[in-house]
Amino acid sequence: FYIVHGQVTPKDQLAYDQQKIGEALQKCRTEMPDNEFVKELEEIGETQGQQAFVEKVFDSIETIEELTGMELSSTMSEEKVEAYSTVGGTPFLDDNYTVFGQVISGIDVIDRIATVQTAPGDRPIEDVRMYVTVEEMSKSDIAAKYGNPYIQ
Repeated sequence: FYIVHGQVTPKDQLAYDQQKIGEALQKCRTEMPDNEFVKELEEIGETQGQQAFVEKVFDSIETIEELTGMELSSTMSEEKVEAYSTVGGTPFLDDNYTVFGQVISGIDVIDRIATVQTAPGDRPIEDVRMYVTVEEMSKSDIAAKYGNPYIQ
């Protein structure tokens, strides 16, 4: 499973299908690893970090489309664009994964997990073990204690 730090995504990035971009990047890595542009992307990711990598990808959409023959435009609804660009989330996981929980306490632990070194594919180099306590509560108690608007 994934633990995801949702973030606000700029609207200009939401103009592109982030899942398709991921597929296109994977295609580049597997089918054309010796391509100079692909090498440059890998180098940026390894030396300058995730933010620089993402910026380079979105600055290079046309190049990626040309290399892969894939159309990367998004068909995301205006409602989703508004939510991801204001509230936040993780758009590339849409339609493929189900959100089944929310951290309501212990976010500092999640933040520490997010800083561990990962291998390609975002798998931690060293295993991270979590111990979770589940507390049974009524919906009304949850809503009262945590202010969750989704629980009636």
